[in-house]
Amino acid sequence: MIDSSSRIKAIIIFALVIPLALILGYSLATPLDFSTLAILGSILALLCLPWILRWHHFLLFLSWNLGALVFFLPGRPEFWIFMTLISFFITLVQRAVSGRLEMTPPAFIMWPLFFLLAVVLVTGRLRGGIGFSSMGGGTAGGRHYIYIIFAIIGFIAMSTHKIPKNRAWFFAGTYQLASLTTLIGMLVPVLGSSASLLFAIFPVDMSTYTSQMTSSDIVDQMGRYYALAVGLSSLSFFIFMRYSLRQLLQSQNLPKLFLALACFSGSLMGGFRTSLIAGLLTLFFIFILEGLHRGRYVLLPILSLCGLLFCLPFARHLPMSIQRAISVLPVDVDPLARFAAESTTTWRLNLWKLLLPEIPKYFWLGKGLSIDAAQLGTITELTENRVTTDPYDAFILTGDYHSGPLSVIIPFGIWGVIGFIWFLIVSGRALHLNYRYGDAYLRNINVFLLASFYSATIVFIFVFGGFYTGLSAFTGLLGLSISLNGGVKRRSTLQAAHEVEPGLKFARFRNRVTATQQN
Repeated sequence: MIDSSSRIKAIIIFALVIPLALILGYSLATPLDFSTLAILGSILALLCLPWILRWHHFLLFLSWNLGALVFFLPGRPEFWIFMTLISFFITLVQRAVSGRLEMTPPAFIMWPLFFLLAVVLVTGRLRGGIGFSSMGGGTAGGRHYIYIIFAIIGFIAMSTHKIPKNRAWFFAGTYQLASLTTLIGMLVPVLGSSASLLFAIFPVDMSTYTSQMTSSDIVDQMGRYYALAVGLSSLSFFIFMRYSLRQLLQSQNLPKLFLALACFSGSLMGGFRTSLIAGLLTLFFIFILEGLHRGRYVLLPILSLCGLLFCLPFARHLPMSIQRAISVLPVDVDPLARFAAESTTTWRLNLWKLLLPEIPKYFWLGKGLSIDAAQLGTITELTENRVTTDPYDAFILTGDYHSGPLSVIIPFGIWGVIGFIWFLIVSGRALHLNYRYGDAYLRNINVFLLASFYSATIVFIFVFGGFYTGLSAFTGLLGLSISLNGGVKRRSTLQAAHEVEPGLKFARFRNRVTATQQN
């Protein structure tokens, strides 16, 4: 016989389930409507709440490089922004309930981040506010501010939890391989409209789509594939992270080395010279940080250069997109590939010449990232209708300067430059300390993270970069390092006992020489 309490529970369950079923049934009559997707997304999030509470830290690292959008929310934010908000909120609740955090982010890193955050918020307030045209505002550019703000609070959410030792490679590998999802957007010519929901989550790589279209300009037909460059390079560098370069150079691991190099070569099919430069810089720093320049592999760079010179006569037989990517090297490539590369370089230099006189105007108070929505709409409409406009107007208006330093000093002035340089210095110090004094099982990961940081910094300053899109790359690398290592490592007493100061080394050497001479 059913007791009264069980009967009450059943009534409550039916009272909740039946209206919910009616709402879902009514909503599914228009499955692609925004309200339906919002309801389904909310219900799914509610059902997954226990799983999210347990795995929010892992999901944050998974989402950081994931090429996915939360398509049912206004503005279709990136999934990493969505997970940053959730993970940061859960961290705050845990702090309020337990009264403590598992870890505390290092203060010497948080100070420059807080300084940067203050500069961004004050500049945004004084330069038109933080508006969202997708929500009906008169100004746009709020998304750019969101990228910066969430890159900072995402780092806080990452660095307040330590990754267990048995899950270190799981977290690191997920973080690195998540970029492979960008390749899903390249499937649109194959799957077409039959996978509209899939492409709503994983955005279409428009460079792939437009390359399939008929064009009279052979340079346009060459195409550039961002997803291909990012996806294959992430797989390549996962191999270099999982197996040290020293291990890959051993005979039994040569197939893995060839696989990594093949993926890296495949990433050049994207047609981006930045992929080649960043990849070579990362490999160079891995080579140095692993100490291979002090052993039998010291001639490896020279042998690699000789192998490259041997392949130079065959450069013209490579696909045009690869020829475009390697045109930065002194190689003989197809004139069309070289023209496509040099034309973008010329365009970029001309853009920088236009922007240099703007620096004194925004030296003390930056321009900010706000955009007049009406002006942006006019330029977009003219561009879509193929009406002749200044080729630099849209990029200057949106703050897409194709230069790391300019993307900091013009929007945020000298204070933004000070804050960002300060952050780079303390981040490099933290990564170097973890590389030098971290646990042995994290050695390969710490080497890779430090090499990637050095490479990303050089590319950002001297080659190509954007502050509001690139800050998350730096905070992600730093957050992963701190979460894996349990903070910033310091020299332990045991390590100090094994290390000999340079002055003491010289004194011992001098005493041995003196003793030898006396004998």
